[in-house]
Amino acid sequence: MKNIIPSLLVLAAASQVQAAVPAMPPALVGSTVTLGGYVYRQTDQFGENRLSAPTALASATAGANQSGAPFLALKASTSNSAEHMAGVNNLGMNFRWSVSGNSQQPVLLHINTKGSIAADYGYTPLIPDTYSLSPNTPHIAVKASFVTGVSGQPDDDVHILGAQTGSFDWGVPTVTGTGNFTPQNGGSSTLSHSFDSSFDLWVTPNNNNFVELLSTAYLYSTNPDVNQYATEYYKFSAYLSPTITIDAAYAADYTLQTSYIPSAVPEPSEIAMLAFGACLIGALARRRKAHAA
Repeated sequence: MKNIIPSLLVLAAASQVQAAVPAMPPALVGSTVTLGGYVYRQTDQFGENRLSAPTALASATAGANQSGAPFLALKASTSNSAEHMAGVNNLGMNFRWSVSGNSQQPVLLHINTKGSIAADYGYTPLIPDTYSLSPNTPHIAVKASFVTGVSGQPDDDVHILGAQTGSFDWGVPTVTGTGNFTPQNGGSSTLSHSFDSSFDLWVTPNNNNFVELLSTAYLYSTNPDVNQYATEYYKFSAYLSPTITIDAAYAADYTLQTSYIPSAVPEPSEIAMLAFGACLIGALARRRKAHAA
């Protein structure tokens, strides 16, 4: 189940970035959510893709948020994995964008990506002080890939931003949580990570550029005995949202064109988690400045 990407997102679009195509094709999306090994729901529609059961929930949402920026949001949870193991096995979106203007002079753009991943996991043996068990592994990842035609460069600029946990190799930073487990009596672990990353580019106007957003979350069962001899629970979530802005010095003469992305409002809990992460990043930055002083 690692590194699953919806087939509709495997495009030849990246090789066509330099083509000057004024009309933007609509954005594409794909998601698969699962409950257990046999119940799944796959869709290529924007909005929420959701499956639920008394002990589990899997949800994947994609679209444009209230400010018009594209986003991915997912969550998966279960109170007893012996009954249902919930997962968002893939969630992806791709879209194109272009700077439109009457000149081919380079234009300065600011590109920002906000995101977060979170995981609470634990298990309790059915009979204490009896079994020798080890925890399973939360696997969560988010990635934004920007393929952009840059003025003065023969090849496209490629930026990849995101975060991952588990054994993924998506080319983004790996983060780890904290946990406390004993083989006979179980335990719990928690992870909460947010990021706010930006970069600037001098972009050639009237060229098509490409963005791909990917996310996934599921419990990787490294120790199937936990399902049989313990009550296992978890709650995963992730969020990813990029924004592209023309620098104020060029905004009067150029406009940003993007693929059409239908609106879909993320849940308040996802917005709150991202806001908390942004506050945490700001607090850490202020602390570093204080120590430097």
